[in-house]
Amino acid sequence: MTTHPAPAEPAPDPAAVLAAIADMRPPLSLWLDVAARRALAHAKHGARSIEHLESPDPAWLPVLVEEIGEVANSLTYDGHTTGIRDELLDVLAVASAWIDAIDRAASDGA
Repeated sequence: MTTHPAPAEPAPDPAAVLAAIADMRPPLSLWLDVAARRALAHAKHGARSIEHLESPDPAWLPVLVEEIGEVANSLTYDGHTTGIRDELLDVLAVASAWIDAIDRAASDGA
């Protein structure tokens, strides 16, 4: 069977991309909340903090999935959606820490 490469998609117009994301930018206060969550978690977990993990490390995924599970639990019939913002901040905190680890690994290898 012969495979054919998929046709290349045209590059998006940079101005159109910027216009599309202009309304999606979260406020700085959101990222300050995420940074505060990371700091609190780091203080709580000490030497076991995810801030010490390198990338790639298989430990990242279970930590992220656990936080996503807490969001899912908040949405169940017996969950309490009043804390869903806090749970989502925890998801963002883990995801941003993981991205930071990836970026550090890339810059260390450069």
